[in-house]
Order: sequence, then C-alpha cells, then structure tokens
Amino acid sequence: MHRDDGFPDFFPDECPPDCANFDFKDMKVFRISNEENEVTMKSFRSYFQDKIPLKHPDNLYRNYAVSVFEDLQGLHHSYEASGILRKSYPSKIILEGTLKEKSGATLKKGNNSHVSWWIKHDYDPTREFEFLKEV
Repeated sequence: MHRDDGFPDFFPDECPPDCANFDFKDMKVFRISNEENEVTMKSFRSYFQDKIPLKHPDNLYRNYAVSVFEDLQGLHHSYEASGILRKSYPSKIILEGTLKEKSGATLKKGNNSHVSWWIKHDYDPTREFEFLKEV
C-alpha cells in the first residue's frame, strides 16, 4: 500500500520531511547489511521496520529512513561510533550501490557523509546494490 505521494502507508504524514530533497541526482552510496548471500529488501529496512528503539525522539521521521553513506570513511566512522549500528549489524557486510533519481527522498545534515533515504513503495533498491566487502 502507498500514499498519493508514492511513499508507504506506514510513514507518518510528516515523513519524509519538507526539508528533504525530492529531486536529487543519481548518487553512489554505501550501506551496512546483515545479509551475506544475496541482496534482498531486508537490506533496506528502516529502524521502524526492524523495531529498533527510536533513537531520534525529536525528529521521528528519521526512523523511517534508510541510512546510507557517500563514502566508506563515513560508514566506518559511524559504525565504530554507534553501538546501535554494531548491535543491529553484527555481520558487518557492506553494500555499494546507486540511489537513483526518483527512488524517494534524501536528507543530508551536517558535514559527514550520512544520508537519510526514504524509499518509495514501488522502488526496488536491490537492482542497484551489490556486496562490496566486510567492514
């Protein structure tokens, strides 16, 4: 199911936020996954979908996004700095892929390489990602 804007019905009304980029160009990114044999939709689940305790109470919309990184250094730094990432992704598999234009919305805050990505309901990111290596 989906809303009129193409995002899943389980997203709250304010998600993605108005400050998100809805018109981004294709972008190469990296993501941590637990899957070792094939890239599936499980690799692109949000904290909300995985029932991980909400870590952003002041901006709950981030819990519905998928975290990706523009570079490996940013991914490694975030992984080492975050107990939630280390606990949630113990197998430390890295996927490399491309966020395609029109696949959803993105938001980049600060000077790090982290990007929040809200994926549209009918977009299949598994076509754009492959295994890179272990962290």
